Amino acid sequence: MKYVLIILASAVVFVLSLLGVLAATGNLNQDALARLSGQAPEATAAEAAPPADPLDPIARQLRKKEEDLKAKEIALNEREAQVGRREQELATLKTQLEALQATLLAAESDLETQRQMEIETVANTMSNMKPDAAAERLENMPVEDIVEVLRKMKDKDRGKVVEAMEPQKASEVLRLMQVPAPV
Repeated sequence: MKYVLIILASAVVFVLSLLGVLAATGNLNQDALARLSGQAPEATAAEAAPPADPLDPIARQLRKKEEDLKAKEIALNEREAQVGRREQELATLKTQLEALQATLLAAESDLETQRQMEIETVANTMSNMKPDAAAERLENMPVEDIVEVLRKMKDKDRGKVVEAMEPQKASEVLRLMQVPAPV
């Protein structure tokens, strides 16, 4: 029993020494006593909450910026797709416009060919008429048409018809005939 008392006294001295050290360092509180006695310490409100991270507001800002960037990227991708569709539509319209332009040029060429044939016919008809009658008929036409008809006539016939025209009209026709014919 003597040994038991020595062991028990040693344990009490150890515990009191430990308490003295804790008191001297300022760590003597309920949590320290609970840990010494082998009990789980009570969680306080400050300990229950995770420690405040000083980088947490920055992390939230970064997440918000990341979300904003993702939204902008989605909007940009949608606009790029829309631009691609518009470019495709423009290419289609350009192709259609070129085809229409080719059709119009062909029709214009056909009309010009037909007009030249008609002017040739009128010129042949005027060449077969008497100069006075041909001049009288031509004077009722626009001056540009008279010039075209006269250009299709033979020089000899043209001279007779212009001579039979009234002087003012004849001088206007001759002035326009000096201008080269459009090709």
